[in-house]
Amino acid sequence: MRITRRQLRRIIKEEKRRLLREQNEPTEERLQKLAFDIAALIDDEEEVQELRDQFAAELELKGIDLETHEIAQKVWEEAVEWSLE
Repeated sequence: MRITRRQLRRIIKEEKRRLLREQNEPTEERLQKLAFDIAALIDDEEEVQELRDQFAAELELKGIDLETHEIAQKVWEEAVEWSLE
């Protein structure tokens, strides 16, 4: 089976897009790092909601809704507990 240059270019572009999408998918470790980085700024319980909003905004840039993403919620709660200890 032979493929044309145009077909080969299309295949390469599709594969490149797939790889980039996989690289940018937030893993639990990446979410955890972001949550702990933001939670480290918490000095008292009054700042939790403000920084949670900041965390939600950062996730939104990555296409994640904090309200519906269970892993993001879990890592945020762990980060807040850690920061308030």
